[in-house]
Amino acid sequence: MKIRILTNSLSSKDNLEAFSAYPSTRDELLKTGVQIFEFRPDGERPKKIMEGELHGKLENHPIFGLHAKSIIIDGNTTIIGTFNLDPRSINLNTECITILKSVDVAEEVLAGMEEEFAPENAWKVSEDFKPDGEVSAVKRVKTWTRKIIPKNIL
Repeated sequence: MKIRILTNSLSSKDNLEAFSAYPSTRDELLKTGVQIFEFRPDGERPKKIMEGELHGKLENHPIFGLHAKSIIIDGNTTIIGTFNLDPRSINLNTECITILKSVDVAEEVLAGMEEEFAPENAWKVSEDFKPDGEVSAVKRVKTWTRKIIPKNIL
């Protein structure tokens, strides 16, 4: 079974508290064989989708991050939404999720995901490479200091 995850990189994340809990989980996942890709905020696909015709005309380019969650299971079931799988989303937030059983939908969503996994859109994480170094030392230190917050309340 192949499991690939595309998630925000520190470069594309502004919620440092939430990101601070991720690096230790990232290392644990890598050890199990899960492939992890981290979103490049300067990627070609987000520029094309979000900026379109304005790309060459904008003086300042926005930084993009991920919020939606998309999962494909066995090439037949597609789950798409903004719902986080945590108590906060269950009890407080008004996030939503859709579950579709369709090979056609799964194939279409997977085609888009394959583009997202491409090197120009995401960094492939390994035990030897973590893209946290793509941000300033100040942002890395701020993230590190947030580790004192217990994971279970994030």
